[in-house]
Amino acid sequence: MPRLEKRNKLMPSWKSWSFVQIEMSFGARKNPDGSTTIGRYTTYNADNRTIMTCYVPENINFFVEGHSPWSIRPMTDYFPLLVLRFCLGILLTRLMNIVLKPLKAPPFVANVIGGIILGPGGVLFWNRSVITAMFPFEGNQVMELVSNLALTYYMFLVGLEMDLAPIWNVGSKAICISLAGILPPIAAGIASMRIVRQDNDNELNMYGSIYWAIALTVTSFPDVARLLSDLKLMQTDVGKTALISALLNDIASWTLLVVAVTVQSANLSASHQSNWEFYLKVVPTLVFIPFCWFVLRPLVSWLIKHSVDLSDSSSSSVEDKYTNLHVYSVITAVSLFGFITDSFGSHSMAGAFMFGLIIPPGELGTLVMEKIEDFVNGILLPIFFLTNGTRFNAVTMVGFISKKGNLTRFLSVIALSFSVKIISTCMVSLFLGFEILEGFTLGALMNTKGVLALIVVNAGRNLKGFDQMQFTTIVTEYILMTIVVVPLVNLAYKPAKRFLIHKRRTLLKCPADSELRIITCVHSMNNATAITSFLQALNPTRRYPIKVFPIRLVELTGRVTAMLIVHDTLKTEKSDNHEIINTFLDMEEENVGAFILRPLTVVSAYSTMHQDIVNIGEDERASLIIIPFHKQAMADGRMDEGNPSIREVNLNLLESAPCSVGLLVDRGHGFATQHSHHHVKKDFNIAMIFIGGPDCREALACAWRMAKTPGVSLTVVRYVSGNEVDPNNDVHRDHQEQLDDAYINEFRFKTMSDDCILYLEKQVNSGEETVQALNEGYNDIDLYVVGRGKDGSSPLTLGLAEWCECKELGIVADTLMQSGISSSILVVQHYRSKETTGPDARQAFVNHRKKDDYSFRY
Repeated sequence: MPRLEKRNKLMPSWKSWSFVQIEMSFGARKNPDGSTTIGRYTTYNADNRTIMTCYVPENINFFVEGHSPWSIRPMTDYFPLLVLRFCLGILLTRLMNIVLKPLKAPPFVANVIGGIILGPGGVLFWNRSVITAMFPFEGNQVMELVSNLALTYYMFLVGLEMDLAPIWNVGSKAICISLAGILPPIAAGIASMRIVRQDNDNELNMYGSIYWAIALTVTSFPDVARLLSDLKLMQTDVGKTALISALLNDIASWTLLVVAVTVQSANLSASHQSNWEFYLKVVPTLVFIPFCWFVLRPLVSWLIKHSVDLSDSSSSSVEDKYTNLHVYSVITAVSLFGFITDSFGSHSMAGAFMFGLIIPPGELGTLVMEKIEDFVNGILLPIFFLTNGTRFNAVTMVGFISKKGNLTRFLSVIALSFSVKIISTCMVSLFLGFEILEGFTLGALMNTKGVLALIVVNAGRNLKGFDQMQFTTIVTEYILMTIVVVPLVNLAYKPAKRFLIHKRRTLLKCPADSELRIITCVHSMNNATAITSFLQALNPTRRYPIKVFPIRLVELTGRVTAMLIVHDTLKTEKSDNHEIINTFLDMEEENVGAFILRPLTVVSAYSTMHQDIVNIGEDERASLIIIPFHKQAMADGRMDEGNPSIREVNLNLLESAPCSVGLLVDRGHGFATQHSHHHVKKDFNIAMIFIGGPDCREALACAWRMAKTPGVSLTVVRYVSGNEVDPNNDVHRDHQEQLDDAYINEFRFKTMSDDCILYLEKQVNSGEETVQALNEGYNDIDLYVVGRGKDGSSPLTLGLAEWCECKELGIVADTLMQSGISSSILVVQHYRSKETTGPDARQAFVNHRKKDDYSFRY
């Protein structure tokens, strides 16, 4: 026969709905040798655990010359059906993501359920004609081939993304929590297998117990990171402990899986041979792993270092340093390493994982990941979920449960598997000093499953450790355990609400002789350079230093970005040496004693990133948050298209900020002062445009603080209405205008003897005149400081709001941008309390304002 296919034995009391068995239920014929023939299929009971199925392909006659088993072309015949399955799987997965969105379940759950629906037990295909037409049995050959290829390259990406450096810096708490999530689940897995076993084959039950135990120890590190990010628990003690413990569990589970697959594969292949066959298969794999780490890893590093073209080695572009040949060589080597471990008797994914692990972290690894990650996760991996779905049979499980006493056994297994990690983790957490609800939260988070858990149970099924019902039971456990994690965490863990007394939420309420706390948000090196220059212009001194919290903002995309939080938590060398953080550390060294730094890393989705910044602002009692504009200046002076995701973060933060916000539009001008040894020019000129309102008063407070820095000149231009106003008739004057006058008077009185400060007033009567005045500009201005302004209701900006292209800039800054100026702009927004508060009026103690006095220099 041209093909031999092994399928799991059917449950004796219930008809299985796998593809072959549906065919067998129609027109089956018993043969004298004990086999059964149904059309072109012939099945044999190979042993007490499997069924062998042979088939004769259509249009193939072995008695005709030229026809042979080599005439079979499964890729040509059945690949279109695989594409159809894939398309249906993607559609169902997207629908399940929408359905499960309120529960905030990881994408893993939607992928598994989508594969199950397309499987033999799926409700969409409980029809013989549909299954036989769309999913013929022999088509599984192509699907399982692609599925194994997907696992091989997925494991390569896991090894490439995995960083073992943090392990040596892990504290005792994380180690204890991790052990609590490994040792008790191993015992629970063994017990679960004994509860649901259907035969007395102790050897096979032992194999199933091993894989069930490993499966329960799994905690998906990437999925835990995403849940913590969505729940905004990443910066809490519980979140950091859970993330590091999940990393340790992840590494331990991968190690146990590789060892189990290697040993059991060798044991099964040598079961009918002598013992030396077993050692011949195990020893090469166990030797190959340390050989890769201690011999091949330095060799690969040397090859990568010396294969870069010397002429391009100084290039800042990764694509210039590494060609497609480098990338294709790495991709090809993945299959080579998989072939080596497969020839040893292990699984190909073990070799791929080791190859990914020995590639040194750096630009080449990042480039390879960017090239293939989307293809592996978006194209190949869904095929693996479809394969898993064909092995899931809800009808078989229902038949098992319907028997007397089996429902109790089934529920006992589900309860045991679900509760073992929660109970063990909670007990260890209480011993470590956590509260009981925090321990419960840690246990629930450690129950999060992912792709690795599915790989474990499929490996156990391939090696005949599980039958169909046991496999279905474990997958059902995974779905239930993962889908309830977020509801349980929301129910059990509610961080203490922030009721801190925080009065200095603005620069107006933060005197010059007090501590100033600033949060800076950085997406790239360009942002870091501009922001550090701005900070040095805020007149920090050793007597009154500025406490800065540089936040590196990273989009959460997978294991690599989640590792940034681990490095940041454990203070590992990689975290401290990052180029963005180094920029701030250099600023601290250049201005000894003037800055106090506390670098942080926020890894989150762009849609919720502002919530992390808000929480940090509340916790650290910040007075100002500096955010970069989403567009950056190009070489010709124009602004690029910008990143819309960063713009979304800025808009959300402006609406919910716990203090004042400064949006910095960097046009390439350095803020060089005598505090920095990187002098661009001797003087730095600032122009502050004052229209009126709380944002302008806050902007003036910022510019006033900068004017105290040696080498900085400030020009304040106040635009006033040309209509005659009686200054003594307060009844007809707006309250905000009174506050503006009071603060302007205070500013002028205290700076009257400062030669570096110039105050101007200009009369304008409409929005058009305001635009004309702004277009005039001022000579040799390096930085404009303006207030954002809440709306365009002021007579000075009336009618300009509809022409505003970037509403986050406000009317004045947007007008300046459209005028074509080459200066940088700082847009300041005053803290907007969500509660009704009294006016922050200041008593005017002197009035220098005169109608015809439009220019003053003190």
